[in-house]
Amino acid sequence: MYMKSSTFYLPILFAVLVSLFSSCKDDEAPTGKPPIGSGANDVATASHWMGLDVLKAIHSHEPNETVLISPLSIQTAFNMALEAAKESTYDQITAVMRYGSLDVETIRKQSGETANVLVNQSGHPSVTLANAFFYDPTRLDPNTNFIDALTEHYGAYVATGDFDQQSAVDNINQWVDDKTKGLIEEIIDDISKDELSFLINALHFKSDWANAFDENQTETGSFKKTDGTTLSVDFMSSDRNVTSTFNDNWLMVDLPFKDSTFSLTLVRPTDDDKTNWLPDFTSQDLKALYDKLEFQRVYVTIPKMELEFEYELSKPLKDLGMTDAFLHSVANFTGMGIPLEGPNIFITRVDHKTVLKVDEKGAEGAAVTSIGFGVLSMPPSITFDVPYLLSLRHIPSGTVLFMGFVEEPS
Repeated sequence: MYMKSSTFYLPILFAVLVSLFSSCKDDEAPTGKPPIGSGANDVATASHWMGLDVLKAIHSHEPNETVLISPLSIQTAFNMALEAAKESTYDQITAVMRYGSLDVETIRKQSGETANVLVNQSGHPSVTLANAFFYDPTRLDPNTNFIDALTEHYGAYVATGDFDQQSAVDNINQWVDDKTKGLIEEIIDDISKDELSFLINALHFKSDWANAFDENQTETGSFKKTDGTTLSVDFMSSDRNVTSTFNDNWLMVDLPFKDSTFSLTLVRPTDDDKTNWLPDFTSQDLKALYDKLEFQRVYVTIPKMELEFEYELSKPLKDLGMTDAFLHSVANFTGMGIPLEGPNIFITRVDHKTVLKVDEKGAEGAAVTSIGFGVLSMPPSITFDVPYLLSLRHIPSGTVLFMGFVEEPS
């Protein structure tokens, strides 16, 4: 089951499924099993379920492609959006985020607790979380309560800019570049004339393994893709004691980073020949595997990785039921403020970028989620206050019933 093989089959990597509950060092037996939710609050736990939902939704559109997302980054960006959302728009966002009946005050509180644990109590791993709100004051008159909520509860950087100028794009991308330590240089290419603001989350993670892989044991082998073709990749191998489990359908390995406050979880089918398996993998399967993790000796072999992924998330989020937020006619983000160039604020796009590098020493990754908000532009103003031609016609046949040139309307 765990023997080293020349062909390693892992068509989908569950990207950085963070374990906040682990407290053991590598080669040291854990004091208890770490099921999802142990030591975590509802918002933190929801990141597993929402992450799997979004991952599967993207995979349904890109079935033969690597998919790498950051549930935490997506979650945090939408947590900030909830500060402006009302009514069904709010309800649909919380449903997709898997928050159930949590209210905005609870989400604020638990998000802050999670951020504090990740950033300030994680030990050796370096974790940076940063939030920002960029807007054009000629396009949006922001609600002071919304700005206050972003700064107080999410530590958001708030900046204004002229969205008609390239400098606004450059400033946003420079902020992203800084907060991801150069791993992600930009998140947007341009700003449309209808967009008035952006809510952005950026995160950066870097850590050594609890027990590094020996570079001398890294060997080239074959990686079997979903379509049956193979790739030649470098595999890291080690005989070690880690938490792992398997059943008739799936196997899981949970590799701890230094100080064991974070881990990298990898899941694959037990059957080497099982293909296109992600649609069959459920949140119940994931929880069952986590619940049955046991500390045991295994010979683990994983690929070295350099992954980059970029995706506009509107379609998968709509697939999951978040529809109102993207419709200009029904979206309700009135808590954000007053749009100055259109009737109603709605989400124009959700840009998501991720980078993850895994080698013998450890891992480094970054993610950015940017939610763009806009309005349906006011139409050109046309006023008939000079003489005009009129034609009253039957459209299907083209028959003109009346035609005139009006010098005096009355």
